[in-house]
Amino acid sequence: MLDDELKLWYLLSDCVDELREAVVLSRGDSEITEFLSLTAGQLRLIQAVCRLTRDADEGISLKTLADELHLSSSAVSLMVDTLVRKNDLERLHSSQDRRMVLIRISPRGRIVIAKVREHYRRVMRNFLAGMSEAERARAEELFTRLLADIRGYPEVMTQNGGGNRC
Repeated sequence: MLDDELKLWYLLSDCVDELREAVVLSRGDSEITEFLSLTAGQLRLIQAVCRLTRDADEGISLKTLADELHLSSSAVSLMVDTLVRKNDLERLHSSQDRRMVLIRISPRGRIVIAKVREHYRRVMRNFLAGMSEAERARAEELFTRLLADIRGYPEVMTQNGGGNRC
């Protein structure tokens, strides 16, 4: 029998996979379907660009983005190139330093992201319809706490005595 930790890992993984599949199968318009067919890494990159450019309309540097994603600049550059070709992101020169290239969500990307967010809201509303308000609040509390622990992963593993077990 699986131990509790591994069982929870599989449940979380299955929930994410099944939710993503359900969102894709629920078919929005073609732009939403195309956007949802991006890889998990590409979606993560777009999410990071959205988060990091909330207060930086001009965009962010590739290095900043690479640091945020804990990836090499060359790996991030390849993903950015792909997303620029798909017209989800755009590269532009900094107004302060023409040598610096900045990345931001393209105008088309902003429209598609708004559509995708609304699509997610509709799908999640349907999935959460069977839960009480207290159950939703408790689920949010638990996921928020789990996410905070995941984001502090190296420190958590050190405190709990490692993580070198198979």
